[in-house]
Amino acid sequence: LRFFNEQYGGEYYPNSYAYAHGYVDNIPLLKSTGDICKYKIDFNENWRNKGKLNEIYNSCDKDIKTTVIEHYQYFDFIEDNNKSRYLYDLKGFAYKKLSNSYFDNLLISIQFGYVSQSKEQLTNFDQILSSLEKSEAQFQKEKDEFSDFVKSIEAYQPIPKTFSEFKIINGENPQITVIRKYYWLLTNGKLNEAYKMRFDQTELTYETFQNWYKDVYHAKPYDFKETNSDEYEFYIEYQDHNKPKKKFRVKMSVNEDKIKTIFSDEILTKEVSFGEYSAYAIKRGDKNYMILAENGKEIIIDEGGANYDSEYSNLIEVKSFREPKFSPKGNYLIYLMSGWEWSAYYVYDVKNKTVKISGLGHGFDFTPDEKYFYTCSSMGMITGADGEVYSVPDFDIKFNALDKVEDGFSSGVGCRYEEENENIIFTFIDDKGDVIETKVFSVSNSVK
Repeated sequence: LRFFNEQYGGEYYPNSYAYAHGYVDNIPLLKSTGDICKYKIDFNENWRNKGKLNEIYNSCDKDIKTTVIEHYQYFDFIEDNNKSRYLYDLKGFAYKKLSNSYFDNLLISIQFGYVSQSKEQLTNFDQILSSLEKSEAQFQKEKDEFSDFVKSIEAYQPIPKTFSEFKIINGENPQITVIRKYYWLLTNGKLNEAYKMRFDQTELTYETFQNWYKDVYHAKPYDFKETNSDEYEFYIEYQDHNKPKKKFRVKMSVNEDKIKTIFSDEILTKEVSFGEYSAYAIKRGDKNYMILAENGKEIIIDEGGANYDSEYSNLIEVKSFREPKFSPKGNYLIYLMSGWEWSAYYVYDVKNKTVKISGLGHGFDFTPDEKYFYTCSSMGMITGADGEVYSVPDFDIKFNALDKVEDGFSSGVGCRYEEENENIIFTFIDDKGDVIETKVFSVSNSVK
């Protein structure tokens, strides 16, 4: 189900470098006519000889469009003479105009079948069904079920937003009252009044301010803490219309009935704590940060860009951080860093303020006494499997489970700690998911 508003222009070819060549479908025509039979997928640019899309078959009845989309690709790395490959999608499409003031359009699609990496170019509908090993009767049954599904969809008008009265709290610090009123004005759509409460009106135009906050659905400040004279730090529950809820940590100064934002951080992860340390990820401005705080004093331990530019030319710079957690004794912080089509875990030494190991897959842990750290992973597109035990705190490799491994496994290595026997157990999995070999590392330094 694709919901979109009146500004949506269409879907791009599935390669960011080809975005400049435009859309693959004619969404504007679909929105203006409401006729699914006029909807078309087409991308003939054949960008760098890497691919193009073309409808080789379509039919339309009962407000359902059936189409076969040919995706031509040319692969330089294929060694035979025929480097061309054809992919075929047998799909159904339907459209509904919702008119509910938010997302007024709904494009429904279903994939009836998919032919992958065909050396031969298919030219008609019967060849597609034959390649899918699908009978005409079976296809018609699936199409009728899709039609029934489309008919069952109902659209409802949004629940109107209700506006509240501003509450005066007896005995409240009047400066906190000013901050609360500012966010109450935002929530209730009184943007002109909220704008007049800002110190920075000479630097910030009302048009920019209005663009920031025109879609505010909910903005509630809480947990106020006075950090300096006339300065307060607090958290915000924040949500725009039809957007996920967010949490911000804000610091503001107040002078009479005017406010000034000193900083505003979007909290991207849950805060985890161990003793005097805590850790979390934030977004500040155009950067994401991984934060380690010691007794409330923050240290930036990793950072990266927060937003891709319009041409996606900054893929290397953009990074996000998730899943922070402390080791069993709190000496190390583990966190996930991810970017464009990659992710890896990092182990950070809390006391010595340095990364000890990086580039880890999803299988790893410390032994409960933190004397050993072990890791395992499956094969990836460009990486092999691994299974290793490191001594702590030097993180020297003490055991490599892949040494002298019999050939034959392809899916990867699993690992776990067996507490009762103090063993780290590595299991080797073949491409069927079966365990074909097991290795054990004893933490008493004997290898079985």
